[in-house]
Amino acid sequence: MANEVRLSPVPGQRRHSALGSLQASGTLLDVATDAIPRRERLDFWRESVLSRMRPVSAASDGAAFGGRLRRIAGNGADLVEHASEAMHAVRTEAMCRQDGTDDFALSLMAECDWATQDNHGTQKISAGMLYLVDYARPVEVRRSRHRDLSIILSRKTVHDALGTGFVLPQQLPQRPGLGSVLQTMMAATWREAPRMGTGERAVAIKACADMALALLQTSQGVGIEPDAGRFDDSLHHAAWGLIRRHCGDRDFGADQLAVLLECSRASLYRLFARHGEGVAAAIWTARLDAAWQQVTANEGTGPAAARASLSEIALRCGFSDPSTFQRMFKRRFGLSPREARAQGR
Repeated sequence: MANEVRLSPVPGQRRHSALGSLQASGTLLDVATDAIPRRERLDFWRESVLSRMRPVSAASDGAAFGGRLRRIAGNGADLVEHASEAMHAVRTEAMCRQDGTDDFALSLMAECDWATQDNHGTQKISAGMLYLVDYARPVEVRRSRHRDLSIILSRKTVHDALGTGFVLPQQLPQRPGLGSVLQTMMAATWREAPRMGTGERAVAIKACADMALALLQTSQGVGIEPDAGRFDDSLHHAAWGLIRRHCGDRDFGADQLAVLLECSRASLYRLFARHGEGVAAAIWTARLDAAWQQVTANEGTGPAAARASLSEIALRCGFSDPSTFQRMFKRRFGLSPREARAQGR
């Protein structure tokens, strides 16, 4: 996939920060300790990933330490997935003054046995929990082996959207509601990131950032409502992502989509209507798009590389019978599945 960057150590050169390096929007950056000598892994992680933090302790001499970070660069926001062994790290006042980093991280702890954070108060963090980090303040974190997903927002991005009077909340809204939708969007983006192009990843990170800002806005108290346009676009993007993921299930429909988005079916219909779409039509569109990709895919030649039959593709893409598949396919694309396959050769 284009615009993917993997960081590897170069002898004699200083390693650079995976979080601080400038990349084009939508670029996927991947850095891991697998190729690093075992006793150099913690030093590599300190320089390449934990540039904002200072590890206090980890496995002895870094011998058993391991970690992986993936980052999607954006404009005013980055999406980061971080996984590592147990860690105790700090960010001191002196470090805050020295590097001037002042952005926010809105994070989902995806996997963790236990974790604590001292930033804007002391907080216990458990798996499945949303939490905030303000890097303009000192931070201390203690975590077991873990994996977390973060949307990192520049202070300017937050202030432009919410005003300079934004107050960091002690707690974020969790499930259900916007918190649940944001969790779904971040997890889905990372699941699909390796298969998306640069432009698609840029769109996905913007949708996550907009939803994060809407969530922060609702956290400011009674009388402040999320921006309707921002929320609408982000929820619509999340809905389409879920449709593409589940369209191969012939029983998937509006009821199942509403459950996944944790909204009413009526709200779902209104959401799609505001975008000039219908829910059922969107699901059939996703099925037909998936079928087109599979029908026209060039999977090589010879018996070992034989392509799936058109009937198999129809069932795989959520069609209950081949005749319905052929009729809808020709109406959408102007040629039959067999003709499309012949063109793709």
